[in-house]
Amino acid sequence: MMKRLIFLLLGLAASGGMNEMLAAVYHVSTNGNDAARGSRSSPWRTLAKANSIAGAGDSVVVHAGVFRDGIRPLNSGQVNNPITFQAALGERVILRTSTGVHLGANSKYIVVEGFEVYATSRMAQLRGSSYITIRNCKFFGGRGNYSAFSLENASYCVIQNNYLNRQDPDDRTKSGDNPGGGDGLRLIGGSHHNLIEGNTVTRCEHVGFASSFSNAQVYQHHNVWRNNRSFNNHTNYSLQDGVQRCVFENNRSYYPGLVWTGGNGNGLQFSGIDCIIRFNTLYDDTGTVHTNRKWPALVGTGSGNGGSSSMQYNKIYNNTVYGETDQQGWKKAGWRTDNNRAGLYQRQNIFKNNIFARARASQVDDIDVTSKLGSMSNQYHGNLLCGANRSAATIRYQFKGGSVVWQLAEAIRNKPGQWSNSNKEGDPLFVNTIGQGPAKDFRLMEGSPAIDAAVNMTTAKGRGNSGTTMIVADAGYFIDGWGIPGVGGDSIRIGDGPPVGITRVDYATNTLTLSDARSWNEGARVYYFRSDRFQGNAPDIGAHEFGVAPMGSDAPGVPSLVAPCDGAVQSSASVLCTWDPVPGAVSYRIQIACDTLFAAPVTDQVGVSQTRFMVTGLKPGTVLHWRVAACNGLGTNTWSGSSTFSITGVTDASNTMSTNPNVYALQQNFPNPFNPSTQIRYSLASAGHVSLKVYNLLGQQIASLVDEEQPAGTHEMRFNASGLPSGTYFYRIKTAAFEATKKMQVVK
Repeated sequence: MMKRLIFLLLGLAASGGMNEMLAAVYHVSTNGNDAARGSRSSPWRTLAKANSIAGAGDSVVVHAGVFRDGIRPLNSGQVNNPITFQAALGERVILRTSTGVHLGANSKYIVVEGFEVYATSRMAQLRGSSYITIRNCKFFGGRGNYSAFSLENASYCVIQNNYLNRQDPDDRTKSGDNPGGGDGLRLIGGSHHNLIEGNTVTRCEHVGFASSFSNAQVYQHHNVWRNNRSFNNHTNYSLQDGVQRCVFENNRSYYPGLVWTGGNGNGLQFSGIDCIIRFNTLYDDTGTVHTNRKWPALVGTGSGNGGSSSMQYNKIYNNTVYGETDQQGWKKAGWRTDNNRAGLYQRQNIFKNNIFARARASQVDDIDVTSKLGSMSNQYHGNLLCGANRSAATIRYQFKGGSVVWQLAEAIRNKPGQWSNSNKEGDPLFVNTIGQGPAKDFRLMEGSPAIDAAVNMTTAKGRGNSGTTMIVADAGYFIDGWGIPGVGGDSIRIGDGPPVGITRVDYATNTLTLSDARSWNEGARVYYFRSDRFQGNAPDIGAHEFGVAPMGSDAPGVPSLVAPCDGAVQSSASVLCTWDPVPGAVSYRIQIACDTLFAAPVTDQVGVSQTRFMVTGLKPGTVLHWRVAACNGLGTNTWSGSSTFSITGVTDASNTMSTNPNVYALQQNFPNPFNPSTQIRYSLASAGHVSLKVYNLLGQQIASLVDEEQPAGTHEMRFNASGLPSGTYFYRIKTAAFEATKKMQVVK
């Protein structure tokens, strides 16, 4: 008997079943006791106790109060079995400590959510960590280190929907450039495959969002920075020390420059290779009179900016760059690209469909003091330029041996290989440029020359007839998600055809693998597609599509749930969940779970465009909890309160415990391909133990959907792949009398 038990435990451990079997929910409360069990009725007192005990699959729920220790677990989670630390729903949990979240190289698969952190040293430090998620937290302080929130050599992490306020002090202008100050959220070293999304950073005396190297030969790569907001920092964003194959998209910058730094910084600093900068709104309305540090441009990019990286082969498209006309003390350019160091390069960067408007100096500076004018090779297509105070827009070239300032027509005439006729000059007709900061509205008004005027990204090489493999002239405009958690592949439109997703990009051969078959001719135009950014025959120029609902200065409000109401009893296996619309919301996220902590949701659907969602396949006797969050380009707000409903004996054909079919069967999942969830249905001829597991192409188990005794009949399970990359997966059922395997496809 003992030997059998040992073999059973070894088998469970090898399969991951041990962690599933032993997963627990622990509770921490200020009125608890570390000698207690850690249950809801008998909670622990400190996070230190939870840090020492929690293991893979466990959740630590911290209840309202002030705690003097941080989150620093000794153990790691596993794939699909993370360790979760979360503030209790609707409760304010404050951590007053040296470092709020402290994770090292052995820390993997850990989730931190909902805390309010006041840190004397660092808000958070992830050193060598991977698969970490930190979301929906508020961080203050972190001034004990130059980097308040640091990711050093971190990978596959998600930093999402957090608020960071470094709280650097005023009246420090006489003590030097950065007295007592530093960066907010900073990636350092060889950090790669991270998602920095929906965060707000403010009051950093140096840089709000920073990307720096610790070793000049170790560059960051395959990181995605999107939907962030940065203001009241000396420089709001700085990816300048050499980044490679990264994406910087849909970010917002205003109020660059702080009074105590004695000057006005950049909205964005950048230096890198093979990166994508798209759909950002970067504007300067500080109007400071402090002229001690005269940064020459709102956006400063190029080689030699602090590091040893060249600036080349980047794709810069559909950005809105606006230079405030009340800037005092000196004139700033709009977008500046430069190189001032021999041995580095500033070349073959492509600017498409951008708006460069109202900077008091030139709208574009193109500078390479190591090259002659004729060899400077950046390209400009489909951009809209607008000068300040009704003056003509200008472009300034500085090169080896001289400089010139041209109006747009002169640039097109003198450098036709770089400035195409698709560039134009005119007033973009923004909705509102009066007021400061978030009061500005850079959507386009009717009649704007930017509407439907954007050029395509690339073109098709060769023909395609109902094909899914497409060779293009340049695939560098697109990504396939790179396997980053929460990042899917881009979508494109080929000519005037319907949009199609990208599942893989091969940059070496300029090959796109499409999610669905399409046909095209040689030279077909290929556009980047987003449903909220493509309303006409072509996209609009700039970061904002005409006719699309405005996105507020903050994430949208919290939804109110309508039906089913709290305590409702349903007699159908299909239930329609509805909620009130939220102003400024572009989409919604809904979760449905059997537990009040939503630790393992049976439904976790993102991108819901309507204020309703149908959940199907519900079993009799089930008690479910549901909640909704609203999303837009600036982030996702907090969850609504949750409501509870129960399912009695169902009356429709979707009853998952229907008549015994007297056969064993495993059906094809539906839908297939899918994103992010799908239904798997199977039939059992007799009662018995059932195992239903999901595997990747390497044969590694990534999920266990069923591992229990079940009665005869038809059963249905939902599989959620929101944390998995696009690709092929297998699901396998095993009983004492039956085994079967089928293939399914995740397409993002």
